[in-house]
Amino acid sequence: MAQLIDNKSDMFSKTKSLYYVYMEKILESQMSDAEKYDRFNFICSLQGLVNRDAPTLFIEWQKETDIFWFDHLTNGSSVFHKIPPIQINSFSELLNEFQTEIERRGLVVWDNMIPATSNVAATVSGVDGLLPVRYNSSEDSLYSILTKKLNIAIKLNLYNKFTGSGTIPDIDRKSSGSRKCDAYIWAMELYLDKTSVDYMAYFVDAATWGDDQQNPEYPNFQNINLPNRDYSIARKAFFFDLYSWADETPCDDPTQPLGSDLNTLKEIFQRQYDRHKGSKMAQISGYTPWQCKYTTYHSKGKHGGVETEWELTEIASAYNFVLDADSAAFSDLSNASIYMHYPLKNEYKNNKPDTSSIKKEKGKKYVYLFIGDYDSAAWLARFVPKFFNDPARGSIPMAWAFNPNLSDRVPMVFDYIYSHLTENDFITSGASGAGYINPSLLMEGQRVHSDNGDGLKAWEQWNINYFRKFDLSIIGFLINGDNEIPFELYNSYSKFAPVGIMSNQTIDKEKPLVYKGVSLVRCALDIAHENRSIQNRSESFDENAKNTAKTIVSQVNGSKVDTMAFRTILCSPSFIKAVYDYVKEYDESIEIVDPYTFYEIVKQ
Repeated sequence: MAQLIDNKSDMFSKTKSLYYVYMEKILESQMSDAEKYDRFNFICSLQGLVNRDAPTLFIEWQKETDIFWFDHLTNGSSVFHKIPPIQINSFSELLNEFQTEIERRGLVVWDNMIPATSNVAATVSGVDGLLPVRYNSSEDSLYSILTKKLNIAIKLNLYNKFTGSGTIPDIDRKSSGSRKCDAYIWAMELYLDKTSVDYMAYFVDAATWGDDQQNPEYPNFQNINLPNRDYSIARKAFFFDLYSWADETPCDDPTQPLGSDLNTLKEIFQRQYDRHKGSKMAQISGYTPWQCKYTTYHSKGKHGGVETEWELTEIASAYNFVLDADSAAFSDLSNASIYMHYPLKNEYKNNKPDTSSIKKEKGKKYVYLFIGDYDSAAWLARFVPKFFNDPARGSIPMAWAFNPNLSDRVPMVFDYIYSHLTENDFITSGASGAGYINPSLLMEGQRVHSDNGDGLKAWEQWNINYFRKFDLSIIGFLINGDNEIPFELYNSYSKFAPVGIMSNQTIDKEKPLVYKGVSLVRCALDIAHENRSIQNRSESFDENAKNTAKTIVSQVNGSKVDTMAFRTILCSPSFIKAVYDYVKEYDESIEIVDPYTFYEIVKQ
């Protein structure tokens, strides 16, 4: 573990002590899933509260990732004071160190039989500063330890509060017919106006992944979103986990009136929109929990995971939300409540080659590779340490697609990226721009899920601010779901992305365009994760690189045009370099170039 050093940052100067928690040691193997969940949830909620004003509590959970960023924060160019971290190896140590803090705050108790109340408790935690605990009267439960052994006061009790009938308690409103939805409606009426107008949190609630709610199962603690909660609690976000389809009831609440989840979701979104009257964009951290709910995965619904994610994106877009889309299987992000204090520079310098002397060569064919997907802070924090230290990085042109709005949650990643660029690294935005969204659904008359007015002006200014800060001028991938992209939208994008856009809609693969000076191309093909083939078969690294190269060559040579763009997903520099070498081996006339050169060739 690195030693902490002096820094001039006023925010970090408030740090009196820094605690380093080894989460794996706290989640003892003999514990039940529920007890592991409760301790994990409790610690991450406490973390969000104590880190709100200054970095205090760091958690080692995603070991390789967390150690990398801790060392980055504590090396010679760091932001922490030179104080030795206090190591915490057990839950009892944590309770001893923070007992006064816990006693001062008190508890909000949530109901095991209504898992949505775990998210309601998280909202309450952010607003009122209470610490969440599941009601469980067994002697060794966290609830009993806190209330009986330590005598921590219960300041709000959600246990047995919602019945799904009659009148919702405290708000004099008729029940929705769903205990789950009533809990969120209650939180909306009493807490939404006290939460951040800029942030919301879509994290899976405490529903069991098995069939027994009395004894819940959480078999995959790496994709349960608990470490993500610290940041959203620190930012006073409103938490929710609601189904986005109206044609079936959700698997976690099958007896609710059809459409109750969706109606509740839209009401919450509209209320949040009304707070700023459409004057701004707001962010949602998290995403559809397809890994354990709602979809055809494990037969939890009739809709697939991707289409369910897309449906949520459409709905969110209609209310001026962008997504920081923490999707499985890399959905966990620890310590963002510490990272958010990292001081960024006012502006960063991107690589932008002089394209005035670039000339298209006769007989050459040009390929651009989008290196993604990085529209999630969790994915970005996980893969930058690995890929930016790959020995192949810098050997050939690579266009890294990083959504700049993620700098709010993981600012140190962007500082690291821009401090370590080689001359062959080029930064573009990822999906849609400064946040994943279906941008056509911002346009008045096309919002589908709402009657809200035009949101393009707010979207333009939102992007302009981020694009200026990070010196961006290219949209890596304009994704718009299944919706056509009207040219009015490209007109809007030209104001902050004047060089080029790769799109998933409208543009013909065989007919790239130049519109208002912006080169527009259609994505020719998605290239899968390097450990899977394009056909989704398991293959070796070398086999996949060869087959990917053959596919690129085939696509290019089968095309009427000599410029083609491809999207890659979680592919390392070593893999991209291997593909590059095989492409050149198979067809020397194909050039894989940087995005600025590519879009200049498109214009020519």
